[in-house]
Amino acid sequence: MRRSLSLFLSAASLAALPGRVAAVDRPRYGGTLRVEMQAAARTLDPAEAPERLAALVFERLVRLDEHGRPQPALAVSWQSSPGGRRWQFHLRAGVKFHDGSALTPAAVVASLPASASGWTVGPITDGIAIRSEHPLPNLLSELAEARNAIVLRAAGGALSGTGPFRVTQWEPERRAVLSANDDYWDG
Repeated sequence: MRRSLSLFLSAASLAALPGRVAAVDRPRYGGTLRVEMQAAARTLDPAEAPERLAALVFERLVRLDEHGRPQPALAVSWQSSPGGRRWQFHLRAGVKFHDGSALTPAAVVASLPASASGWTVGPITDGIAIRSEHPLPNLLSELAEARNAIVLRAAGGALSGTGPFRVTQWEPERRAVLSANDDYWDG
């Protein structure tokens, strides 16, 4: 069990590091990543799951760097209207969910309303638009929160993400087995 915890913490630490690891520094694929948590994870839903576990499987439109500055993630760019009541986010091309389906504006729109706080989301040609009756000066920081991770929810309740690892086995409150996402957009 201690070795499993060490492997998880190593993988989670690498996922949390700022910047990118060069392809030559990537670990060898193969084997199994076993995740042991201090507290039992009842769900993989990023709004409720432990942050370190959810971050391996699910991503957000924006991430914050070590200085708290917004950086592109699933959104490659964004802009806001004067006054900050309307924002547009342009999605990264070629990103796929773990189930093989493409990241689309419709998928992002379907994922965000559950966590929206006073704003509405709609699709645009290559991304999404977020609107509010009030200025949203902290929207980028809000979108970087775990509860705003982009999740594809299947009819049977299965969750699919776009992160560097996919769930291959899940036993709530017991264990999660993750495998590398060979199609991960960030290498």
